[in-house]
Amino acid sequence: MYTRFIITCAARTGSTMLRYLLDGHPEINCKGEVFIRKGLLRFIFKNRRSFGLSPGYADLVKVFQAKPIEEFLSTDLLSTSNSNQKAVGFKFKTDEYFDSGYQEIAGYIRGHNDIKVIHLRRRDLLAQYVSYLFVQKKINPTVSFDTNLQRSSQQIVIERKPMLRYLTLVTERENKIEEDLNQHKIHEIWYEDLIKHKETSLGAIYAFLGVQNINTPVTTQKLILNYQDHIANLDEVQRWLEQGGFPNGNRSITTKPI
Repeated sequence: MYTRFIITCAARTGSTMLRYLLDGHPEINCKGEVFIRKGLLRFIFKNRRSFGLSPGYADLVKVFQAKPIEEFLSTDLLSTSNSNQKAVGFKFKTDEYFDSGYQEIAGYIRGHNDIKVIHLRRRDLLAQYVSYLFVQKKINPTVSFDTNLQRSSQQIVIERKPMLRYLTLVTERENKIEEDLNQHKIHEIWYEDLIKHKETSLGAIYAFLGVQNINTPVTTQKLILNYQDHIANLDEVQRWLEQGGFPNGNRSITTKPI
């Protein structure tokens, strides 16, 4: 028997790194970001050493289109025929969980409380927002497998209302998803803990999934080293954050220890 799980998170929380760390474990099959907005399937048959889709992707799309979604989730996505694999899962962001186009998938997850939930969050919400803007404005990738990829030095001007709206939406969705899935076993993990205490953080996740604790190397390269260097109006932004209840861009909440 094997553990079924999902990684739930907002966008730009380091979930690509976590996905590849988990998928690099010989006893875990973590398929990644399968369902995305404005699309059907993505990353399900991904090359573990790149962002390219493998040749098996097209065949799996046909399977997805030919089956009811519940059957696809049960027999193709959250299952494995590899006897060495003890945990199988995928990433399902809060963006999709609360999107009307994916309510059938969200409903399946809610209705099967044997599915364990790894809830990844980020304490530094301003860093998360800068990463989000880099992607939205197509400035530069924020993560890569290529250690020689040049980092961007471009600065951006942040607007007050969109920033506060984003930070509020992220925190509201994170709280709501834990309420929705309160019948499930949930393991909270913070991006900052994963970076600073990788072995301890991963060890706790491995125990949660019921697999052996091993040292899994990081295969992705972070491309934004100091996000504050990219904010042209940093002083103004920090003042807005203080007024909006996010001092220094961080959460004003009590966090659970790892």
